[in-house]
Amino acid sequence: MSKAIRILSIDGGGTRGLFPATLLDCLEKETGKKIPELFDVIVGSATGGIIATALAAGMDAKDIADVYQHRAKYILPRTWFRGVWNVLNIFAPKYRNTNLKALLKEKFAETKTLGQIDSKLLEKNGKAPVFLFPTLELNPKVPDGQMKAFKVVVYNNREAQYAEEPLVDVALKTSAAIMNLPIYNGFVEGGNYANDPALVGLFYALGKPENGGLGADLADVKILSLGCGTDEKSFISSKEIGKGNWGMARWVNHLAPMVIETKMVATQYYLNQVFAKDQYMRINVNYKAANAPGPLRKEKKLAIDVREDKLLRAISEYAHLTYQAESQNIKNFIA
Repeated sequence: MSKAIRILSIDGGGTRGLFPATLLDCLEKETGKKIPELFDVIVGSATGGIIATALAAGMDAKDIADVYQHRAKYILPRTWFRGVWNVLNIFAPKYRNTNLKALLKEKFAETKTLGQIDSKLLEKNGKAPVFLFPTLELNPKVPDGQMKAFKVVVYNNREAQYAEEPLVDVALKTSAAIMNLPIYNGFVEGGNYANDPALVGLFYALGKPENGGLGADLADVKILSLGCGTDEKSFISSKEIGKGNWGMARWVNHLAPMVIETKMVATQYYLNQVFAKDQYMRINVNYKAANAPGPLRKEKKLAIDVREDKLLRAISEYAHLTYQAESQNIKNFIA
């Protein structure tokens, strides 16, 4: 194999993004290098897209993890009044994006557009990877005679057409989670089709140079894929399935995991089919596992919009424990 193209892929998962952000902080501390120095391509979707935009803006992984752990309630503010008039999020998304946008503007002040990423990171680290940010356009311009449909958009800091795109806007587009955050400028989160965005990174690496890809061979690609943790909501017991005569009333609580997590499981299946064992490394955890910190195991409704301090501390603790167990494997993998 020639020099490998190392891809870092970061899942969506709300404020559970604290988990991959903490893993990346541990990696930076142990290697003495910043994440953009260690990878050639970084792709993030939904909250993973926020982490990726923060890395692109030059933030250290520690600062990113600190935001998730200590400012979750600011990013996702809840008010009594909104909870009353918008019960079950029937009339509006669960949260406004005002505070999130303000925070992103504060943190990204020195790197305002996609076109500025390379020069800023080259100045800081001496290396600037390609960044990819999947999102979904709801109302794209369609030439006359062509079918109107949603459009997959993958923002890329190396493509001239996106050079003037504000980095804050990219972060808000890739993370505009249905039901939780407002549609942003006609875009919703990339997690709708790529909550595990590893395939986005892979096909960019394999893509023909004339189409903007790297033209790599499959044997020259390595992917480190980081999840945000799962709580077993994508599992349905035989007892619960029963005779299987389910209608909407039974399916409604399983539709989101069925749509989002099934695509993630499929992505991991595809990658395991085509990659050798030393080319693909997936790190994710089960928050209900026996080795998970107690607050996570005991929490009955561990939603992706975690805001409680004790749960965020537990996620951070779990990430540190996971890194300790996997550190040598990670370092060998990216060596």
